[in-house]
Amino acid sequence: MKIGLQLNGRRDEAVSRANELVACGADGLFTFEGPHDVFLPLTLAATGAEPCP
Repeated sequence: MKIGLQLNGRRDEAVSRANELVACGADGLFTFEGPHDVFLPLTLAATGAEPCP
């Protein structure tokens, strides 16, 4: 089973939050459209977070 979790929070915390979610077992991350850019947190997480083991 694959687990996808929502990456939410502040952009300056996206990398650390992504690392926390991956450490908890997340296989993927997603964001929802809203009043803020949905791609920036994912881009930051993709370029700065540790890969899944």
